[in-house]
Order: sequence, then structure tokens, then C-alpha cells
Amino acid sequence: MKLLTAIFATILLIPVSFSEGVTLQEAAKRLGEKGLTSISGAIYMGEPHILAMMDDQGITLRLTQCFREEDGTESSCKVAVFSTCREFSTIDRSEALEINNAYSVQFDARGNAHLEGIGAIGQKMCLHNRIDLQNEDVFDMADVFEWQLAMRDYFDFVEEKVARIRTKQMLGITEPSTNNLSQ
Repeated sequence: MKLLTAIFATILLIPVSFSEGVTLQEAAKRLGEKGLTSISGAIYMGEPHILAMMDDQGITLRLTQCFREEDGTESSCKVAVFSTCREFSTIDRSEALEINNAYSVQFDARGNAHLEGIGAIGQKMCLHNRIDLQNEDVFDMADVFEWQLAMRDYFDFVEEKVARIRTKQMLGITEPSTNNLSQ
């Protein structure tokens, strides 16, 4: 009982810190520390956006739920949303949807896969990941590294599936469609 009381008292004495969110400048600095290039920031429709290149892939970091600091200098944001898209010209929309669905149902899928309209040369396949900066969570290098892994996993998965589809097309192998999306 004394041990339980001591543990409880210790927990009460630990200071609780709450995240103050992240500013556009802080987020850009973290991206630069991770080695991203072509970093530029802007306010678009009232929300800070950062565009950058990671592993030769363009990414966007959108900051939301922003509140002006008391001194009025800059906004501190409680949510960070990473996103990236890549076009694939050798698959149609139903194949792209099947690939994204197969990715999304994986137990260890990182981020949310979706299609974003039709690109200039093919299907625009995208991934995004939301990070809530609440309580003790802060935007740091771990978040940037996690996004880098998520992006690599997603595009490796997509490229493998696209290669399989291309191979089947070249060999003339057809499979019945498993969905009704093209009807």
C-alpha cells in the first residue's frame, strides 16, 4: 500500500506539459534538418503550407487548427498534415482504386491512400498522414522520419502492383475484375 501511495504521489508531482503546436518556421526548420530540399512556405486560404522535396518526391505539409500567438507575430498550429501524389500512366482508374484499397486494408499501412482526380498523364495516386499535436506531442524529427517511411512504403507498394499489372498486360493475362467500379 505504501508503494502504491508513493507511485501515485510521484505521478502527481510530474509536471504536465501541453504542446504549443508548431509554427510555419519551426516546421520548415525541422524539414530542413531532415535534409529536404526546395523548401518554401506560404499561407494559402488562411493555413500555412510548406512545399518541399523528399527523396525526389514533392510533398506538402499543411498546418491546420492554427491560433495567433498573443504577440500577434505568427500562428501556432495543432495539426500537421503531410501529403504527396504521383501519377501513374499505365493503369486505369479501377486498377488504381484496387491498388489503394489493397494498401489501405493492410494491418501496417501508414497513412491514408486516395486518388486525386485524373492527372495530366494518368491516375494521380496520393498518400496523406495527419499528426495531432495535442498534449505532450510536438512536431519533431520523428514525425518527419515517420512520414518518409510512410511515403517510401506506399510508393514501393504501388510500384510493385503497377509492375505486376504491366507484366500481366504484356503477357496477355486477363483476370476478371473483382469490383464493379468500371461499370
